[in-house]
Amino acid sequence: MANFRVAHIREQGVDLIIVPLDKSFAGRSRDDQNNLIRDLQMSATLAGLRGDVVPVWDIGDGRMGFVAPVPYHPYFRSINLAVVEANLNREIYWEMPAEAPSASADKGGATSSSDRPSAATPKTASVTAAKPISTPPRR
Repeated sequence: MANFRVAHIREQGVDLIIVPLDKSFAGRSRDDQNNLIRDLQMSATLAGLRGDVVPVWDIGDGRMGFVAPVPYHPYFRSINLAVVEANLNREIYWEMPAEAPSASADKGGATSSSDRPSAATPKTASVTAAKPISTPPRR
């Protein structure tokens, strides 16, 4: 089972599901990144969360990497991982088929037994609330 703590927020009328991942995500192939994003989006949808999944990770020197549609770039450039961590308010998870590898583990995002993202479709998904949603202040 893969578990992800996420920040489910609404910013400027847009629902976002921000998923902190290990910095190794940046070194994965584009296909692996897209597969994990697809799996996270599907799991979030199955769990009843609305919005676009945006993975984020530490790129050093207090900066944050992200994969997001171009219109979202100004917002994601204006925040950092501390803002994301302060807004972690949900957890999504899914059960992976036994033969499928799962997402990498890291302190803020996923917990799992393997270090490869999966291209497998989640079998089940759920969400739990951790704390109330608070949108970061505009900068």
